[in-house]
Amino acid sequence: MSNGGNKEFIGDFIQESTELVEELEFEIVTLAKDVEDGGIIDFEKINKMFRAFHSVKGVAGFLEFEFIKNVAHYAENLLDLIRGEKLKLIKEHIQLFIKGIDFLKESIALVQREESDEALMDKAAALIKIFNDAANPPKKIEKKKEETILDSLIDSLRKQIDIIYKLIEDWKIIPDDENHKKSIGEALLAFRTSVGKNRFSDLEKLFYYMEQVLKNKKGDVKQIIDVFAPLLRIAEETLDQIKKDGFDRVPQIDLYLELLSEFIPDKDSIGSVPKLGDILVEEGVISEEKLEKALEIQSRPIGKVLVDMGEVPPEKVEEALEKQKKKKEEIPESVDSSKNIQRQDIRVDINKLDLLSNLMGELVIANNMLAHNPGLMGQNLQKFNKDRNTLLKIIRDLQEVVMSIRMIPIDGLFKKTLRLIHNLTTQSGKKVDIKLFGENTEIDKTVIELIADPMVHMIRNSLDHGLESPEERIKTGKSEKGTLELSAKHEEGEIWITIKDDGRGIRRDKVLKKAIEKGLIKEGKQLTDKEIFSLILEPGFSTADKVTDLSGRGVGMDVVKRNLDQINGHIDISSEEGLGTTIILRIPLTLAIIEGIFVEIGESSFMIPILFIKEFFKPKESLITILPDGREMVKLRNDVIPIIRLHKFYQIEAKKKKFSDGILIVVESQRRSMALFVDSITGQQQAVIKALPEAMSHAKGISGCTILGNGDISMIVDVERIVYSVKS
Repeated sequence: MSNGGNKEFIGDFIQESTELVEELEFEIVTLAKDVEDGGIIDFEKINKMFRAFHSVKGVAGFLEFEFIKNVAHYAENLLDLIRGEKLKLIKEHIQLFIKGIDFLKESIALVQREESDEALMDKAAALIKIFNDAANPPKKIEKKKEETILDSLIDSLRKQIDIIYKLIEDWKIIPDDENHKKSIGEALLAFRTSVGKNRFSDLEKLFYYMEQVLKNKKGDVKQIIDVFAPLLRIAEETLDQIKKDGFDRVPQIDLYLELLSEFIPDKDSIGSVPKLGDILVEEGVISEEKLEKALEIQSRPIGKVLVDMGEVPPEKVEEALEKQKKKKEEIPESVDSSKNIQRQDIRVDINKLDLLSNLMGELVIANNMLAHNPGLMGQNLQKFNKDRNTLLKIIRDLQEVVMSIRMIPIDGLFKKTLRLIHNLTTQSGKKVDIKLFGENTEIDKTVIELIADPMVHMIRNSLDHGLESPEERIKTGKSEKGTLELSAKHEEGEIWITIKDDGRGIRRDKVLKKAIEKGLIKEGKQLTDKEIFSLILEPGFSTADKVTDLSGRGVGMDVVKRNLDQINGHIDISSEEGLGTTIILRIPLTLAIIEGIFVEIGESSFMIPILFIKEFFKPKESLITILPDGREMVKLRNDVIPIIRLHKFYQIEAKKKKFSDGILIVVESQRRSMALFVDSITGQQQAVIKALPEAMSHAKGISGCTILGNGDISMIVDVERIVYSVKS
């Protein structure tokens, strides 16, 4: 319906519903895999979907978007029947829920444009009918099963409770028998493990607390038995409730947990993993005084500090770490205090964050201008420099906070691609096992928006060109199901996003032939594998024999390169025919402010990002070697590394030509070291990265520029491109 009077609420609805749709897409794709593989259905996923549709329904109803509300309501009804095991989840349900999610996406876009959902009346009616039919299938006359899986599970759990009852009754007679107490603990653990596997979280939590009471036994046995017996009856009642309608909540659970915690001496430790230092003290390896002393100087993990101090042998630290790991594994997710921390979030307009980042950059420039103010030259500025260093520290801390505000986990992007992969595999008939790694790696929101399209194109290519059909894979000795890995990690001051498949790989000869046909390279030219594979990034380049709905038009991979160029990113492609392809997107950690060493070459100023610099030194001529082909090398301890004269690379005049007069700066990129020869080093400071003017955007070996304190411009050296060009 139309709703023009709640613009602020509509904005919130669009934001929240978009997030809920993303969650729904992730859950439905993983459920589809469970159904396809014939595995056990994770009912927690069903519950999450139910809650998401319910939330959309509630807000849509409040804003009088009746068609959105009704579709969400009927989707919710079907999910309720499935989670109550009144209906079995089947492939047709999966496809129906996907249609429901697509309807919500279309609705959100419509509401954003028109603040109304009226245009979707016919679609909503058709979808509601399908949901209603699915929720009320024609009844088949069939022999009633004597026992469902749920009945069998509940009966098994009741038998376990009977065993615990018997053990507790016997404990009254032999209260001091430690072996009998151990048997009770094992029975409680067995029951807790069973309910935990089946996602009965309240029962899992209740029995975990009962285990802790038994371990920490504070009070006499009779008191504990008097508490345990009624709790076992409550557990039985909960099992009956689960059998009846699938509702697995224990009424007044918090009250019972509070009661049990009174029997535990250190109640605050429940659900938390003991610290390594506390374990070492408990084991008698070190004293509390020595631990306190180590904590005072701690700048690294406490285990390493204690080993370096000579207080604890490394093997004792390893034993304590193993014990800590086992303790963590014992704690069920439902009571893990590290996973139950309440977050407090607010929504902020991204434009305000952009403005904050820009102001942060201006603050850095203003600070540099203050430091190089000509009016301060030649004066005694000891107090001023001390105060400025304090200001500099505050600016660095503020910069880190501003950067962290813009960072979001990449798992949202990964989850979006799962829906794409599901659609593509359904369309192509290919089977694929998806593996995700490093989903919690954080990346700038702007970068996520820029690499979303490249990710789509690369995944399309992997599934269409890379992965083979099940029949082709079996013929080549592979499993019928291919593997596609998506991973993210921090590496060399960058974020590396990797897309890896175990498909047919890139045919080197085919790429080379196509490149010659298109006139990209001359026939007979010798190229490395990396150079050949990078040809697929050229506009309009495709080796596909035929155009499909997925790919083959030569549009896509050039978009990847173009978007990465906008953020000074790089792309590495490696492939082995018959084994698969790996594509790595290498993205700068920060897009705004970096730390660098400023150098002079002739009359020009350059900045070298500090994260690439290993060391710098003034070389002796005796350390320099000239190879027969004219290349210059320098001996550095037990290694010999190539020298790049930056004045020659940039084709500018230098003041110093002899190595002994200038400075060699050793840099490392892609695990390859190189020495850059410059006239002199002028200082170190933070710099705000500015984009190059359009006329200079293709300048070789330059990634950007920055403004110096005196107003001059300094070019930022693109170390990676220089290393790569010399390596090539």
